[in-house]
Amino acid sequence: MNRLLFALLIGIGMAFPSESTQAQPPKAPVKTPVVIEHDVHEFGFDIANIPFKIDRESQPTVRAVRLFVSEDNGKTWKLADERELNENRFIFQAARDGLYWFAVQSVEFDGKSNPADSKGLVTKLKIYINKERQPIMRKPAPKS
Repeated sequence: MNRLLFALLIGIGMAFPSESTQAQPPKAPVKTPVVIEHDVHEFGFDIANIPFKIDRESQPTVRAVRLFVSEDNGKTWKLADERELNENRFIFQAARDGLYWFAVQSVEFDGKSNPADSKGLVTKLKIYINKERQPIMRKPAPKS
């Protein structure tokens, strides 16, 4: 009798495969988190409206404001947009997901720029465009 019961259990195991032998749907690949600094803003879309404001003392001399963007952490900069003061915001469209640094330059009525060239640009804003919804891991702010 014991042998028969054992044989039946073996037969049942073969007739109804265990979960490990059944076909499983393919698992989605695990995405490695993107590590970003604490001062980076995350956007889930590729168009950003970036407001700007010129202090009152500078307004009479400033004709326009330029937005520069860097995709290599400030090593190189390219002109992304230029606006007159009354427009008070830039529009930036990202070509792809990733980290973008932004800096501004004022253009005076006499043609001078401040800063004079891209070497003097100072990062004012950092954005991570994340349309693909990569997992994000934010570095903590440094302790002061």
